[in-house]
This record gives sequence, C-alpha cells and structure tokens, in this order.
Amino acid sequence: MGLVARTTPLGSTDSQLRAGWLELLGAARVDLSMAPQWFESTARSRGVAERAHVFTVHDSGRLVGLIPYLVTTERLAGIAARSRETPGSYLMAYHPEVISVADTDAVLDLYLQDSARYCDVVVLPNLRKGGRTATAALQAASRLGLTCGSLAGHASPFLEINSDWPAFLQAKSANFRSNVKRKARKLSEAGAVTNRWFSGADEVEQLLAEVLAIEEHSWKSGAGMAISASEMEREYYRLLLPFIAAQNALHANVLYLDAVPIAYSLCYVSDSCVRQMKTSFDQRYGQLSPGTVCYEIAIRRAFETRAREFDFLGDSMQHKGLWADTLREHVSLYLYLPTWRGALLAGARRLMAGVRRPWVRRSVS
Repeated sequence: MGLVARTTPLGSTDSQLRAGWLELLGAARVDLSMAPQWFESTARSRGVAERAHVFTVHDSGRLVGLIPYLVTTERLAGIAARSRETPGSYLMAYHPEVISVADTDAVLDLYLQDSARYCDVVVLPNLRKGGRTATAALQAASRLGLTCGSLAGHASPFLEINSDWPAFLQAKSANFRSNVKRKARKLSEAGAVTNRWFSGADEVEQLLAEVLAIEEHSWKSGAGMAISASEMEREYYRLLLPFIAAQNALHANVLYLDAVPIAYSLCYVSDSCVRQMKTSFDQRYGQLSPGTVCYEIAIRRAFETRAREFDFLGDSMQHKGLWADTLREHVSLYLYLPTWRGALLAGARRLMAGVRRPWVRRSVS
C-alpha cells in the first residue's frame, strides 16, 4: 500500500489521532514537549491556533510519522515568503524532532513535497546539532537539490547523571561544596526553611500562584521577563501544567522561608531526563541565595529519582555552568523550496552567506 500522507488543522484533530500521536512519541523516544497538548498550549496562548497544523504519515492505516507545524511568514531582502515552521524556538518544543518510527528520510521527503505545494520555506528551528532530524534535513536538502541556510542556536548546559549525589558532590571542588553548604546554612539561620514538591494535577493551581508571586518580586519583573508580566506566558503555563502533571512528568519545587514562597524550579521529566523550563527567586531575599538552594534541591532530586540527565535548557549562563560544563549545541535550518519566491530567497541567502548577522526575520501573519 505504501506511505500515505495528509495534513490536518490542529483544531480538527480527534482523540484517536492525539492518542496515536502520544503513542508515537513514546515509541520514537521523542521529547514530551512535542506532544499535541504542548503544541496546542503554545499555539493557543500565542493566539495562533488557527495556523497550527499536523502533517501525518500512515502505513496500512497505522500512524508512523508526524510533523506538527505553524504557517508563518519569512522576510529576507524585502521578500515576504510563505513558510512552515516546526515546533522549536517559537513554539517552545525544547527538543524538536521529526516524530517517526518509519524511515525518517521518507517522512521528511513527503513533508517537503507537500510543503512545496503551499509555501516557499520550511523552517526547522532549535534542532540538536548533529542529531537525527538535523542530519536527515541536511541530507534531504542535498538529495533534493535545495538551498539550506542555518543559524547557530543555544548551547544548552546539561548534566549527565552517572553516580549518586554524594559521589557527584565529592567530584566537585572543595570550594563548590563549601559554597553550597554555606548558602544552605545561611538561609536556614534566617528562619524556618521548607521545600514543597508539586506533582499532581490538583496542585497545579497553587504551584502557578506561588510561581507568579515569586516572579513578581524577581529580577525578571524589572527586566520585563516575568511570567506575571506576560498574559501570554501565564496562559501558556495555565494550559500546559495540568497536562504535564497528568503525564506524571511534573518535577517542580517551591522553597519557603517562614511560609513565604521565595524561590522555585519548574521542570518536567521526559525519557528519564529532568528538563528545567523556568526558575527564579524573590529578589528581596537575594542576600540569602534562595535560588541556589532551590536549584540544589531540584538537581539532587534528579539524582535520587535515578534520572539519567538534568537538562538546563536555554542558553549557557553562569549559574548553570556552576553545575554542568557539558553543552548541547543547537541549530536552526531553513530549507528553500523550488518556488519562485523560494528561489529568490535561496539566491539572497547565497549572496548573504558571508555576512555575520542574522539573515532571516520571522513574523507570524
């Protein structure tokens, strides 16, 4: 019978497709952030749900491949081109992949053939450099004669867990261990310190309330980066956290001083990896280092639950580097399709290849 492909608006996906989508994630060992509920939470909170679609590939009626995408517009050298963007930097999938238990090359080829009927550029953001999907995309571009542009993405720190907690600490410097103990002791001397773990769906509302309270007094508030200052982010987490909890994947803790929430770490678990989406602390207690103490508790719990990795996500930052010095590099790929706009953009891309600045401006329209 062969492979059969179709596209479906996200809003028209039924329970059977969503169940198959989740099952496919597990079979292909793809990150939970590629789940339909995650895609929908992001699209709805950003107000672009009507532009969200799903490309599916079936073999004898069985779902074997899937690529969610958003219809967007790419602009380069004054040219506005139609594009499809898979979940990545804009749609918050932290480890995006072509979801497939079939031949990834075949699924990607079908997707590119379908895309060429409707758009000019396929955007694959935030891929793991050298990973399965990035490699397949580069090979597809070569095989099909497509111009492929790339932009370097985050270099995300991650900590491989291959020992117990005491052994991990012992391998760190004496100065590191001393600082960790000193900060925990200083905080405990300031009052009654408690830590609460949140995991159940019935705890999500309180978790979000505590997170918002901490963010309101964090450095992020003054920088305009706090969840509490963004209606979109509040809605995103309101929609997303119940799903993560329902998957028994919520790994979140809040640190309290005299019953006042002062720091939090918000993580999820996927494929035995703990991935940190968000963390912050109340700046009014900054001299007590609550963020460091909360961080330590979250990481230690990953060791205690026998996770295989603690993934700090995002870009490299000083406070992450204290715990992990291994980086996971990412890249965004732009495949220019054989349309007249695609050809113009590909030509402009080749002319600008030597310019050391971002050459694509993305907008949703």
